[in-house]
Amino acid sequence: MNCVKEFQVNLTKMLELHHIGNLVDDIDSAIETYKLLFGNDCASDKVFVATQGVYVCFIDIGKSVFLELIQPIDDSSLVYKMKKKGITYYHVAYKTKDFNAASEYLISCNYKTLNVFYSEAFENKRCQFMFSPEGSMIELIED
Repeated sequence: MNCVKEFQVNLTKMLELHHIGNLVDDIDSAIETYKLLFGNDCASDKVFVATQGVYVCFIDIGKSVFLELIQPIDDSSLVYKMKKKGITYYHVAYKTKDFNAASEYLISCNYKTLNVFYSEAFENKRCQFMFSPEGSMIELIED
């Protein structure tokens, strides 16, 4: 598969925006703050994602789009250094029914990949972080 314009329509049909990742220092406090904005039912359960060394919670911000709150457990977490540098919003995530095809296409468009992992936050389905040629991070989530 080549990264050409004709495939862009297929990719837009293949990917569905799911969430925006936001690093926080205290996930419980952040959940309470967002409940004030979006109501008590807006937050998912807090989940520990062992492969990433983080706790996550999804805040329903409307139209099937979520804000993912991410708290590193300690300085061994992959995102701990990002948070220490003041980075908070750092990735956009998309669900896809054809994980392999979406990943292969993005690779053909010069996206750089990190390892595939199975996330407890998505019923142990495959996930993969990727960097665009411009350096923006996305996450693919198997649907």
